[in-house]
Amino acid sequence: MDASIIKQSVTLSQACQTYGIPINRQGFSRCPFHSGDNTPSFKIYPNNRGFYCFGCGMGGDVITFLMKLFGLNFIDAVKKLNADFNLGLDEKPSYAEYRKVQKLQYEREQAKKQKAELLAELKRLSAIHRKAHQLIINYHGGEPDEATAVAIHNIEFIRYKIEVRETELANLNC
Repeated sequence: MDASIIKQSVTLSQACQTYGIPINRQGFSRCPFHSGDNTPSFKIYPNNRGFYCFGCGMGGDVITFLMKLFGLNFIDAVKKLNADFNLGLDEKPSYAEYRKVQKLQYEREQAKKQKAELLAELKRLSAIHRKAHQLIINYHGGEPDEATAVAIHNIEFIRYKIEVRETELANLNC
């Protein structure tokens, strides 16, 4: 079963409609992959270009959508689309296609892991910056105590590290 034929035959809009995910006129919906989505963050792109959730970072094509929605592997997702949309395809997807999907999923997971690490580092740096800033604000001249001296000496470096981490986070493709 050729996955490219399925991708050409079944649009994400059709899959969402079939599996009960309402999409508004702008192509947005509440994300089916994470909870707490009060506003639509799940975007379906026209012409079968895929989907992306701005909340959880999940993205992909119609096959990835089914894999995540139903907890299926690549082959079972292809078979389900074939059956649910009566495509009449009987072959298995090629091993190369399967490996390509596996590689993309691995890369996405690595990017998510890196994003989580960067966010944790930013949170830690921000807390340090707040403490240093508060010490500096409370300093009223004279000989500073050791903590205030360290804060005065390091605050610019802490700001620099925060900016670097924010830039790294902005450059992540996840």
